[in-house]
Amino acid sequence: MEVDEATAEAEIAGCKRDLEAICGVPCRHFCYPYGSYDARHAASAKRAGFESATTTVERAAEHGDSALELPRFGVLKGTTLFRFFRMIRS
Repeated sequence: MEVDEATAEAEIAGCKRDLEAICGVPCRHFCYPYGSYDARHAASAKRAGFESATTTVERAAEHGDSALELPRFGVLKGTTLFRFFRMIRS
C-alpha cells in the first residue's frame, strides 16, 4: 500500500526510534518495505539518520551506487550455494 509523503517520513523515522528503543543499539541500516521506494523515501531515510538502505533491485552493488538505494540479491530457503555463487558473480 502506498502512503503519502508525510506518512512515509513518519513511519521511516518512527521505525528507527522504535527499533533502537527495543534493541538498545543504533539502527543504522534500512530496507524499503517490499523494495518500494523513490527519491523522496531515500531522502526520508537519510533525514532519519540511516546510513544505508536496500531495495529489491537484483544486482550486485557497484561503485557509485547511493548508499540509500543499494541493490541486493534475494537469498531464499531453497537457494543453493552454487546459485548464490552465480548470483554474486554475474
